[in-house]
Amino acid sequence: MTQTLRDSTLEPLGRLVEQSLVTAERDGDGTRYGMLEPVRQYAGEKLEESGEAGTVSHSHAAFFLALAERAYLELRGRRQGEWLDRLERENGNLRAAISWTLATGEVETAARLGWALWLFWWLRGHQREGRRWMEALLERNLSASLRTTALAIAGTMDYTQGDYESSERKLQESLELARGVGDDVRAAHTMYILGLLALHGQDLETARSRLEEALNLYLETGGNDQMVSTVRSHLGTLLFIQGDHERAAATMEEGLALARKLGDRLGINNALYSLAQVAQSRGDHDSAVRRFKEGVALSEEMGDRANLGYFLEGLAVVAGVRGEAERSVRLFGAAEGLLEAVEAPVYDYHKPNRSLYERTTATVRSRLGESAFEEGRAEGRAMDYEQAVEYALIDEAPSTTRL
Repeated sequence: MTQTLRDSTLEPLGRLVEQSLVTAERDGDGTRYGMLEPVRQYAGEKLEESGEAGTVSHSHAAFFLALAERAYLELRGRRQGEWLDRLERENGNLRAAISWTLATGEVETAARLGWALWLFWWLRGHQREGRRWMEALLERNLSASLRTTALAIAGTMDYTQGDYESSERKLQESLELARGVGDDVRAAHTMYILGLLALHGQDLETARSRLEEALNLYLETGGNDQMVSTVRSHLGTLLFIQGDHERAAATMEEGLALARKLGDRLGINNALYSLAQVAQSRGDHDSAVRRFKEGVALSEEMGDRANLGYFLEGLAVVAGVRGEAERSVRLFGAAEGLLEAVEAPVYDYHKPNRSLYERTTATVRSRLGESAFEEGRAEGRAMDYEQAVEYALIDEAPSTTRL
C-alpha cells in the first residue's frame, strides 16, 4: 500500500474512531479496526445495495484463504503459538469466509480453507465447528479430489471428538479416493489417523501397518519432518503397549529429538506424554513429573487446552501415587473441565495406564471421603486455563505415603 493510499484510508478511519463508530485496538505491531454491530449491519446493507457485495466477499475469502494457508505452514514450526493466536483473532473472518464459499458454491476454496485450518481447529478446541463445516461441504457436488480432502478433515474431527465409527468410515473412503486420484498427501494424513484409530482399538498389527505406511508416505512426499516425528512417537507408544519398554523409549526419544530440532511444540508434547507414560510404568515418577510439567508449559504457549488436559491428568496420577490426595483430585477436576470444554476424549492408548488412572481416582476418593473428594474435584473443575497451568506447575514436596 502506498503512503498516499495508506493516509487516505487511515484518516477517515481515525475520524470514525473519534465518533465511536469504529473500534481500534493494538494488535501486535499495528492497529486492528472493528465495527460496532449496528454499524456493521448498516454497512452490510449499503454494500448489498451497491451491487458489489459478491466482489467484496470474494476478495475477503481470497485474502483469508491466503492467510490460512500461510499459517498452516507455520503451525508445526517455531512460531506456531504466534500463528495459532493470529488465527484465533481472525476466526470470525475465517468463519465468514467459509460460510460465503459454501453459500455460493465456491467448494474448492472451502476445501482449501478446511485443509489449512484443521490443525488449528484441533489444537484450539474448534473440532465441532470444523466437523460442521466439512459435513456441509460434503453435501455439495464435489470432485473426487475435493471429496478426498473434505472426508479426511471431517474424519479427523470425528476422531478428536471420540466418534470413532464415523471417523473410520470417512477416513476409509477418503483413503480410497486419495489412492484413486494419486493424492499422497491426503493418503498419508488419512493413513496416520486410521493408525491412531487402530491403536485406540488395541488392534496392534493394524495400527503398526497403518502407521508404518503413513511414515513411508510422509518420507516419500517430503517436507513432512514434523509428521515423521509424530508418527515415530506413536510407533513408540505401540511398542510400549506391547511391553517392549526399552525400544519404545528409544523410538519416542528419536521423535522427541526431531521435534525439538524443528521447534515443533506439538510434536514435542506427543513425545513427552508417551515418555512420561513409560516413566510411570517404571515407577520413575520424578521423571514423569518433569515430562508432564514441560508439556503443561508448552501447551500453555500454544493455547492447546486438550493437551493441557492430558498432562494435568498425568500429574494427577503422580500426585495420587505420592499420597498427595488433595492435589491429585484438584488436578483430575481441572483436567476434566478442560477436556469437556474442548469436547475431547482422552486418547491414552495404553489400557494398563488407564487402569492406573482409574485405580488412582478410586484410592484418592477412598482416602479423602466422598464429600472432600467431590469438593476438591469441583475446585479443580472451576479453575480457568491460567489457574490450571499455575496450579500444575507448583512444586510440592512428595509425601512418603504411596498407593
